Amino acid sequence: MEGRFYSAVLLDPFARVFVQASRRTAGDTPPSYMIVGPAWKGDVSSEVSPIFAPAPSMWLRLRIAVTDDDEDVDVARGLQARTLLETPDQRNERRILEMRELMRFRTIAPPEPVADWPEPRPAERFDLFDAALAMLAGYTLTESDWRQFDTVAPLRLRPGRHFDARAFSEAERDAIAAGIADAEAEIRDDGPRAPAGDLLHRAWIAKTALSAPTAAERP
Repeated sequence: MEGRFYSAVLLDPFARVFVQASRRTAGDTPPSYMIVGPAWKGDVSSEVSPIFAPAPSMWLRLRIAVTDDDEDVDVARGLQARTLLETPDQRNERRILEMRELMRFRTIAPPEPVADWPEPRPAERFDLFDAALAMLAGYTLTESDWRQFDTVAPLRLRPGRHFDARAFSEAERDAIAAGIADAEAEIRDDGPRAPAGDLLHRAWIAKTALSAPTAAERP
């Protein structure tokens, strides 16, 4: 990173940090990591450090320090482009190209698992529920996490399942949509002032720092 501060953070579906690497903890040249899900079984290459994630889906937040100088921003974006997130197959292919190795025999590896995310539906007012439930599929919820689900038990939300809006009347659907709008306003207005680690504060982090990067953070 050429002496520049950086920070890479992995967060679980509830926006809780479970791994962090920065210049302070990993030095100027961060090592290569292999991120695996809770159901993964296999061997880890000695060239990478394993990170065992608590869920099949997670957030990755990468920050690279910049000054207000335009040239420095360009340099930081170049470093950002060189920060790779790739599957093992992609990594092997890249190394073959970089090292200009020739393979005498070509084998076809089995397809690697990928997240089967539903297509975004911006016009669907309950798309938030389906996206969240899909992200929680395969995640082992803690007792405190289940207590949060108990607070919204009437909505019948279950990880890995779709939200069934047809189970509610039109008046109930309108009330649920109004509740979502009220919650988004509360996150926007009160989230920044909520105590660190509080659910409201974590929701604000997920809503602003992760899902809505600033222009300077975009590649």
